[in-house]
Amino acid sequence: MNKIFTTLLFITTLTVSAQTDFFEGRISLKLQYFDSLGNKLEPVTIGRDTEMHYYVSEGNYKSLNEKGEITQLFNSSTNQYFFNNQGQVQVMDASFKFPQTGETNHIEGQETVLGKYCKKLTIKSESDFTTYYYSPELTVNKEFYQNHNFGNWNLFLNSTNGALALKYEIEYPSMGMSVIMVAYEIEEIDMEAKDFDINSYLEK
Repeated sequence: MNKIFTTLLFITTLTVSAQTDFFEGRISLKLQYFDSLGNKLEPVTIGRDTEMHYYVSEGNYKSLNEKGEITQLFNSSTNQYFFNNQGQVQVMDASFKFPQTGETNHIEGQETVLGKYCKKLTIKSESDFTTYYYSPELTVNKEFYQNHNFGNWNLFLNSTNGALALKYEIEYPSMGMSVIMVAYEIEEIDMEAKDFDINSYLEK
């Protein structure tokens, strides 16, 4: 009987550890843009960023560009999504569903990014077609994002069991362009709620 309880305790401990061992820190990615013919576009000529520094902790995330400017920020406690629209920070409820559709497909094969094995997932919507290369080694608690309909983020995390992507290939047919985002650095960082306070960026 003692062996049974010991085994159950061991299993429970492993389960709790697996559920709480979520990534906290920064993923930095390089961005490249292409037209519909595959020709490379210069970011400066189309007013686009060259880097994205993605920070995540618990149910919060934010992205900064290469200039350190905020481009997006999400707080799960309020389900508010802040975004930079031509220099103006605006806010919306992340439960707003856009795009309206989202068809997922797990693709056979793998790719290695920064030494981490990545699986492939595609999501097709009326506005874009995205291929995600996600790493099961880097996960967040997907429960924080169940009301994050905007950008199909809850659909993505539910499809990957909370795993984050290290590479994105996004096609925008209506815009006649695509973007490839590839991680070049990952850093674990202990972060606090104040690191995701939008007011600290509004004051700049």
